[in-house]
Amino acid sequence: MDRETSLTMGTTDLQPPDHAHVASGDSVAESCVLTVDEVAALLRLERKTVYAALRRGEIPGARRIGRAIRLSRSAVLRWLAEGQGPPRTRRRR
Repeated sequence: MDRETSLTMGTTDLQPPDHAHVASGDSVAESCVLTVDEVAALLRLERKTVYAALRRGEIPGARRIGRAIRLSRSAVLRWLAEGQGPPRTRRRR
């Protein structure tokens, strides 16, 4: 069956499967588990800045799964809401 026939018959052959639609419909604000790229977008930071903060242990809720890193959205948002205390100042030499 070609595309034209499929369209005229009203079949749903051209639509993605339901699970693909749900996965692509999730936004950063709705997902409870975030990737490093999503955290970077959420915090408006560069990806390498997020990785550096993770290495220093500054961002909570991170888990490594194989080679992937996933972060708890609620832990990141709670950390952000609580703040980090007063900003550090560098000493002048």
